[in-house]
Amino acid sequence: IATLRRAWVVDTDTGREVFAVPADGSTAALSKDGSKVVTGGYLGPLTLWDVRSGERLGTFGQAGFSSLAVQFSEDERTLVVIGSQGSGVLLYDIASGREQLALRGHEAPVRGASLSRDGSRLASYAADGTVRVWELSPRGEVAGFELKPGAYTADGVDFASGRATAYVFGGELR
Repeated sequence: IATLRRAWVVDTDTGREVFAVPADGSTAALSKDGSKVVTGGYLGPLTLWDVRSGERLGTFGQAGFSSLAVQFSEDERTLVVIGSQGSGVLLYDIASGREQLALRGHEAPVRGASLSRDGSRLASYAADGTVRVWELSPRGEVAGFELKPGAYTADGVDFASGRATAYVFGGELR
């Protein structure tokens, strides 16, 4: 859970707080195994933490960097970051902390992104209703389309959850 001032992890079985740090933004993501959390948001770089020890493991981005959302890849080797101010979708190598790839191509701000389970493709959604599907190796956009208001099921795309349903209301994905 994250707010502008604090990020914390709660054990859902016991309701106990198991990790907390002061936060400088409102973005947080927990690794699949629950051992790491990344925090950040509007006011600076993202920070990777060890949940058990509270140790800072690394940072991603730079001073002035702003992110709207972050997620771990399925194999937990890559961070997918939705940047603000036209920076698109950024992929960071967790081990080195270095930016691996910047996906830019939307004409409006990116509002969401999802990696395929095998990490080979990423779909991104922008405020103008466009969706871009990116092939990550070799790099490049492989498909693009615009969503009109309605409900959509992406049976042919292997999003992180294995399936995806998108509801679009007045240009916003929900």
